[in-house]
Amino acid sequence: MNYHLPDDIAVKSARRVSESFDPRRDAVSRKYVYTILNRRAPSPLARRTAFTVTTPLNVRKMRNAAALLEGSHEFERLSGPLENENLRPYPFLSSATVKRAGEFVSFDVEANSFLPHQMRRMAGSLVDVGTGKLGLDQFEDILAGTSEVVARSLPARGLCLVAVTYPETTLEALS
Repeated sequence: MNYHLPDDIAVKSARRVSESFDPRRDAVSRKYVYTILNRRAPSPLARRTAFTVTTPLNVRKMRNAAALLEGSHEFERLSGPLENENLRPYPFLSSATVKRAGEFVSFDVEANSFLPHQMRRMAGSLVDVGTGKLGLDQFEDILAGTSEVVARSLPARGLCLVAVTYPETTLEALS
């Protein structure tokens, strides 16, 4: 199967599932990582996989803000528009962490679902907190939906879907 796929996609395993299986709606959780290169000069090697922030980031402040994201929120100011605003779901974030490894800062999130642009806007807000453009109280107001400020969206190049979890009963439907 990998022979027929483009180089940026690889199949590690496959299972037979029922005809009614919907990979998007049947997922129990999804895990994304947004990677930031935090240094003055961009990296030609990381340009497709990390967003460069040249201002020093305060990772401690970013961690404090990320912790506020955990749980269930409306995320209205941290997501893009929906096709039908009356059907706005409330994603549940089971974890939201910020880590530094040398010049790289990663924002890892696991949730049952994500709204359009939610991950990129959450990352944008955390960068604004980390650079001091946004205070923790302002971030809380954005999260609560009481601020007129809409979070800025970072480019897609730092975003990576790293895991999707399905219930075992779905995957074993035709075993």
